[in-house]
This record gives sequence, structure tokens and C-alpha cells, in this order.
Amino acid sequence: MIRRNPENGMEENGETSAAPAELRWKGVGVRVFRRKWTAVSGRHTLISDKPTLYVILDEVGGRCEFRASSAPVTMDYYGPQALGFAPARTALFAYPVRLREARIASFSFYLDEIKEFLPTFGSRIQRASLRLMFDDSRLRDCAVLLAAEYEKSENSSKYGEGLALSLVAAVAETMSRLRTNRRRRLSRHEFTLATECIDERSDRPLRVDEIARVLGLEMTKFSSLFRQATGMSMQRWHVRARVHQAQRMMLDGPDQHLSEIASRLGFADQSHFARAFKQFTGLTPREWLRSES
Repeated sequence: MIRRNPENGMEENGETSAAPAELRWKGVGVRVFRRKWTAVSGRHTLISDKPTLYVILDEVGGRCEFRASSAPVTMDYYGPQALGFAPARTALFAYPVRLREARIASFSFYLDEIKEFLPTFGSRIQRASLRLMFDDSRLRDCAVLLAAEYEKSENSSKYGEGLALSLVAAVAETMSRLRTNRRRRLSRHEFTLATECIDERSDRPLRVDEIARVLGLEMTKFSSLFRQATGMSMQRWHVRARVHQAQRMMLDGPDQHLSEIASRLGFADQSHFARAFKQFTGLTPREWLRSES
């Protein structure tokens, strides 16, 4: 059975959309909401009286980071659709990195209800600790599919119930698994330095060996570490960063000609720019700008 709950259960600051209603399947309360940033230093506080999983579904103009305080955190994952988990009554902050807007999904776990049919999994979720900016393909896929079901706003859905049960199992198993993998990872400093170099080269072709030299790493090793940290190649990240920059330029100056933006960002022509933009957003630049107005 699906349940609707109009209470937000979260606190935010900054510019936000209207508090979304909650839909509940099998003890999992789901919300999808948009947050807009009007100041570089702004943050949004997310807190619930239940253990909650958060997923960054979409980002406009930059990156969103989940943190436990104002201080930057060491992250397992820097790529799109990052995950964060907070125990009950534990604040989690969404910080912008050149970000203008983010679409975030939250999944709150009603433990009493879950323990009625999955007592072991409910107890594991109750014991789970705070975890920020991580990636798990099974967990993310369940969450993204359930968020899509939420946005259909159907009154009942056996498919939604099945996804909720899968999400409960995935969260219980993932969050109770000890992180014993000690492989070399990109540090936050290395990632920040690399992405700053990429942003500085947004208007020209990217040379991975140049970025690797700045970090003092061998090119093959750096490429492997970057893909591990972001889920994509350096070249694809470079295109994504240019699309984010284009979004900021379009929001700041909606009357700018797209050909001018394409030229300033190093695209071969407006057609090349439109193809790259649609690859990451699903819309052409004009369609996307209309959707934002």
C-alpha cells in the first residue's frame, strides 16, 4: 500500500521549492525536491527523525556535496548521483560547488514498519552510521528507479512496493558491510587541483598528461584513479564541466547567443555544443533554457 504524508520532516535554508509530499511504500518514505542556490556559500540543511538515504539526482551548473559540517570531507566518490546516508536526527548539509540547482531524492526508513516484515534488515539500518559522498551501483539504481516512480505520483504501485523492498535490502546490506578496501584513492586535494586545472582549460582540448604532471602522478595511474573517483574518464568529465559552465552562462545571460557560448567554451560549433549539452541533460540548450524559465 502507498501512503501520502504532507509533512516535510526536513529543515532547509536558502531558496527552495515547495515542500514535497511524501509517498510511502513498504516503510520507505520517498520525496524528490529541487534546491536552488543564489549564493556561493549557501547550504541546505537536511535532517529527519528517521534514518535517511539521500541521492543527488541532477546537478545544474556545478556539483553538490553532502557534508556533516562546514568543513570539506574526504569523499569516496566525486561523480554524478552521489549517495549520502544519515542516521535518525543527524543533520546532513548539501553544499554547492559552483552549483545553481540540484534535484535530490530522500528515502526515509520507518523502522517499526520495516521490522514487521524484514526485522533483520530493519535492525541493520537502525545501526548504520553516517556516510557521505559514496557510490554503490545497486543501491543507486534502486533509488533512482524508486524516485522515478515517486514522480509518477500514482496512488498505488506494486512495482513501487517491489523497488522499496529492494532498496531496504540494498541499504541494509551496503551500510552494514565494513569498508575494508584500502586501495589508493584520489585525495580531496588532488581531486580539487585536477578539476581546477580542467576548468582553466575549458576552452581548449584537454591533455591528461598535463593534469597528471601537476599532481605528480604517472598518466595511466592518474587516469585510473580519476575514473575510480568519478565513474567517468577525464575527457568525459571535461565535457561535463563545460556543459555546467554553459548552464551558468545561460542562466546569468539568457539573451546570449548560443554560438557565442559554444565558441567561448571551445566547442567546434553550435551543433557540436548542442550535441554535448543534450548528452548530459537530455535536452538541447534552447529546450533546457525554456524549462528553467
